[in-house]
Order: sequence, then structure tokens, then C-alpha cells
Amino acid sequence: MKTSLLFSVLFVLLILAITPAQSLAGSYSFSGNDLAAVMPEWDKMYAHAPRVDLAKALHFGAYILGVCDATESQYSIPTAAKQGDIIAVVSKYLKNHRAQWDDPAASLVMKALEEAFPKKSK
Repeated sequence: MKTSLLFSVLFVLLILAITPAQSLAGSYSFSGNDLAAVMPEWDKMYAHAPRVDLAKALHFGAYILGVCDATESQYSIPTAAKQGDIIAVVSKYLKNHRAQWDDPAASLVMKALEEAFPKKSK
């Protein structure tokens, strides 16, 4: 029950996060720096730490899951992978590639997923 509520909140926050970006598409791009800025709150929430900025934590997770959902045909994500696993892959990638944080956040998410779940040849 708690998990479905969490992901419902993630979905709503994703919609709220994307809506303003669509109207500013020509003048603003959500960068890796922007995504990395909210990552510590996700880490705290995942560790069950007190005093978590839930909006920032959920923004981080929702953004990653939204990009993953929109581009899922580009990867071979195991069916057993949970949403938290996908977010953890991207979080680890961001932490290990700080020099790329000026790049668009969506491209960093995609690179992380491509590296962790490469598309298998047929």
C-alpha cells in the first residue's frame, strides 16, 4: 500500500515537474546539476533518515522514472528490476560522472540506463 502511494505521488510530481519545462523548452533545459541538486534528498529518503524534503526526493525519482518510461525500448531492463533499482542505477552514475553534470539531465539518465542495461542484440 505504501509503495503504490509513493509511486502515485511520484507520478503527480513528475507531471508537475514537466509542465513548466514544456512552456520554457526553448530557454531552459533541466541539467544534470539540477537533478544532482535533489539527489541527496532521495538518498536520505531511501535511507529512512529524518528530515527529508519529500518534494525534492520524489522529484528526483519521478524524473528518472519518467525518462526511463519514455525511452524504455532502448534498454534491456530485467522484468524483476524494481523502480528503486532503476533510480539507484542513475544515482550511482551521477555520483561517478560529476564532470557531465552540465549536460541535459535526460541524456545523463539515458546514458546511465544504457550502461547498466544495454540493449541485447537479436
